[in-house]
Amino acid sequence: MPETNRLQLAIGLPMRHQDEFQRLLRDLYNPASPRFRKFLKPQQFADEFGPSEADYWMLMRFAEAHHFQVVAAHSNRLLLDVAASAADINGAFHITMKEYRHPTEGRNFYAPDSEPSVEQGLPVLHISGLDNYLLPVPQLRTGTRGAVPQAGTGSGPGASFLGNDFRAAYAPGVALTGHGQTVALVEFDTYYSNDIVNYESLAGIVPVPLTNVMIDGFKGPPQGGDNEVSLDIEMAVAMAPGLSSVMVYEAPSSSIAVTDDMLNRIATDGAANQISCSWLFPINAATDQIFQEMAAQGQSFFDAIGDYGAYAGAMAPKQADPFITQVGGTDLTAAGPGGAWVTERAWQLTSGGVSASVPIPYWQAGLDMSSNQGSTLWRNVPDVAMAGNNVCVVYRNGVTNSLAGTSCSAPLWAGFMALVNQQAAQNGNPPAGFINPIIYGIGQGSLYAACFHDVKTGNNTNIVSPVNYSAVPGYDLCTGWGSPAGAALINALAPVDGLLALPPGGLSFALTNDNAAAAGSQLLTLTNTGATPIAWAIGPVPEWIDFSASNGLLAANSGISLALTTAPNATNQPPGGHDVDLILSNLTFGAAHSVPIYLTVADPLIIAPANGIAAAGPAGGPLNLTPRTISISNAAASAINWTVNSSSGYLNVAPGGGTLAPGQAGVVTATLAPAVSNLLINSASGAVTFTDSATGFAQAVPFMAAAGNGGFETGDFTDWVFTGITNACFVSGGLEAPYIHSGAFAAVMGEPTNPATLSQSFPSVPGQLYLVSFWLDNPAGGNPNVFAAFCGGGALFVQTNMPRFAWTNMQFAVTAAGNSTSLVFSFLNKPDAFGFDDVTVTAIAPPVFSSVAASNGMVLFNWNASPQFSYQLQYKTNLSTPAWANLGPPIAAASGPVAAADPTPADPQRFYRLVMTAP
Repeated sequence: MPETNRLQLAIGLPMRHQDEFQRLLRDLYNPASPRFRKFLKPQQFADEFGPSEADYWMLMRFAEAHHFQVVAAHSNRLLLDVAASAADINGAFHITMKEYRHPTEGRNFYAPDSEPSVEQGLPVLHISGLDNYLLPVPQLRTGTRGAVPQAGTGSGPGASFLGNDFRAAYAPGVALTGHGQTVALVEFDTYYSNDIVNYESLAGIVPVPLTNVMIDGFKGPPQGGDNEVSLDIEMAVAMAPGLSSVMVYEAPSSSIAVTDDMLNRIATDGAANQISCSWLFPINAATDQIFQEMAAQGQSFFDAIGDYGAYAGAMAPKQADPFITQVGGTDLTAAGPGGAWVTERAWQLTSGGVSASVPIPYWQAGLDMSSNQGSTLWRNVPDVAMAGNNVCVVYRNGVTNSLAGTSCSAPLWAGFMALVNQQAAQNGNPPAGFINPIIYGIGQGSLYAACFHDVKTGNNTNIVSPVNYSAVPGYDLCTGWGSPAGAALINALAPVDGLLALPPGGLSFALTNDNAAAAGSQLLTLTNTGATPIAWAIGPVPEWIDFSASNGLLAANSGISLALTTAPNATNQPPGGHDVDLILSNLTFGAAHSVPIYLTVADPLIIAPANGIAAAGPAGGPLNLTPRTISISNAAASAINWTVNSSSGYLNVAPGGGTLAPGQAGVVTATLAPAVSNLLINSASGAVTFTDSATGFAQAVPFMAAAGNGGFETGDFTDWVFTGITNACFVSGGLEAPYIHSGAFAAVMGEPTNPATLSQSFPSVPGQLYLVSFWLDNPAGGNPNVFAAFCGGGALFVQTNMPRFAWTNMQFAVTAAGNSTSLVFSFLNKPDAFGFDDVTVTAIAPPVFSSVAASNGMVLFNWNASPQFSYQLQYKTNLSTPAWANLGPPIAAASGPVAAADPTPADPQRFYRLVMTAP
């Protein structure tokens, strides 16, 4: 980069007292805490948790000493805006700013050649603006391009959804309009004001006041992103037509530093209780601090999750941030123009998935992910959803068109939140703030069906993620908990009756089956926060819980504690989870709350460790598993007869069962079976399952064996021989999704000059047929490029100058010539890189008839099949003729024997054969 070039940077400083701040955040969203919803004002945040004034001045002196111009200071002291020449930046941060050709966008970008560094003790958290590789982009689409079209049922042109259609679907009969509330919008462009006026006229909405807040000197005019800006404004006012203001924060899209500046300005202004963002842009540790400040100030931030379908690899950091609410998109069907909600399905392009780097937040932990392919360890998204297709928008200075995307969904949720916070303000209560902690509680309680439209159909699968994900009952990775169901959710987020049950997540008890140890008593506290006495009742009470009282009268501003104790028969409940949602009724105001009570009954057969057994190594072994001991013990008051078995032919366990006296312990030893040496470049899974004969309860310890590192899940080229340039060819889990087919890692092969190679050998049987399979993509395209695959010295595939293509599965049948067969892949891709993943080698058992019989005029066939292969039965009447005729359609085999028949052979003789095809 020329040293005279000037850049604007936003330097982030770390907060003070971060441990205390995290405790405060938990308390602010815990109804049992005396700090519940006692949100901070911006100045309070700055005084208590912002960087100190001394640290801020130290950073300013550092900037001035390196000839930086201090452009702006921020009242919370989280950021310092500076401008400087490339030469001064290089010297201050010990880097060299360089320019590069962007691999996908047809432009140059700049970035430092190494990580910046500063003197020890200087309070710097992050420096934003040192690169412009990723610039803000809107997340919207025109019409239904790329998705399954849905018939419109709205009142706009072409039956698109317009204005009151959204309130009729998501807030039917609700008189709230957002009066007294402000919605803030994050925008990286501006808009044509007459487009908003025309939309409001078309929708019959009284014009809502708009306030434009220009960031970092942005002035406009629209630069091509006005469709996103207009869409966001129009969705907010459609859902909340009585808003007192929409604050449109506008910034240029040509800088990275401006993103933190804009978000920090929204936080320090503190004017909007609800914020919407429909732009994708990179975030950093300083950005995350700003999101946390917003949560501490009671501001709800709704972010469009994206319009790319399921995330197959690493998602953008903003999409996984645990302090904002991610919004997915749906296809909405209403009863007609301005009609009631009828149904919703997941919009096909709505994004969702599991973060590879952000641990699961406390409010998402404990959620059953068994049916939705989610994670119990990492952040899952989205959180909620709303209409994202067939949405009428006026933009581009007079264009009226149907747009699609989660860009529609996020501002609709911000508008809905304005209704919630209007109700809270009318009752003298603070705003709801960051809603994730409470909606995950609602989602797992009895009020879920009343508060949310549970979206159970549709999916967001795509070419890079063909099996993830599907909408399922309850939470899923397409639509989260679903869309709002009107007044019930508003009342749950902003209660009007003032009756609280604490703790808000209910109570939980844990026992062991056939164990006399009691779980003890716990307290459920009922609090009347209002000025009117409340008559209350609670029920139904499960048989395994004893209550100290089930009804009563609460005086104003008072509380009562109810003692809940497990009944004697609780230990007789079957192993597993038992729960009931008690209904706490406010008889005075006619309102109801759900109080979940959980009982977990553990099987008395205790297994340790239960986290699984894994083995890995080269094809043919040896795999790196020494004999593994699994401890078992009996926590019951009586003896336990138990059995154990392994579902994998690669793992043996012994002994296979026995009897444990009360309090007795034992061990089971797991060892690799000799058959594991037959595992080629592939993986196999199974489980070691322990069964308590008395209760019938089974506990599984998972087992995984992986040979040859065909998915590169070690994070490197282990088990492969690599030749080439390591900077151009490497294993990565942090690139964009196009380079990763499945799992967390893939090979990125971008050798620019001489072909790089990956090779390994696998043990083989001479004459045996093998299926060689791998996945390849060329996400950027461009010449020159070369890809070749060789097995046993023979070429399977050789191609040069291939165009851009998505993930493609290539499969080849190879007959081995010796006891060891080489597998070699060669790569050259000068413009960008190939993605390479999921290499497998599988021995193929040729189809052989096990029996042929004639019965009642039919010919019956049986043969043993290999899983996932297809078999075509064929015949001819004369072996000297070349053509074979198909007998029925191909048969896809699962495993084991396959049966077929020739029901009416009319010829005097027929010859039969089987043709086997790869999956």
